[in-house]
Amino acid sequence: MNNNVSRILKVIAIVIFVIGFFSGFLLGAQFPTTNITGRVEGVFNYGLLLLTWAFALITGMFFVALSEIINLLQKSIVLLKESKYAKT
Repeated sequence: MNNNVSRILKVIAIVIFVIGFFSGFLLGAQFPTTNITGRVEGVFNYGLLLLTWAFALITGMFFVALSEIINLLQKSIVLLKESKYAKT
């Protein structure tokens, strides 16, 4: 009973999850940790990794939720049509 819009939004969510996962590693490696004077303290920025993952998780979950809302609305429309035609 899934419609095409719901499926497309779920695919977009999965793509966001995957891109966010890998881009977190890439950004963490690209921008090392520095202190307040600008001196490099570490070779990997774990804060940027976690921040990227958090944004990807929030954005991906938004698309999953929107997909589920559209799916539930489609189901309710189908049930309304069935009940309307069943009474006549």
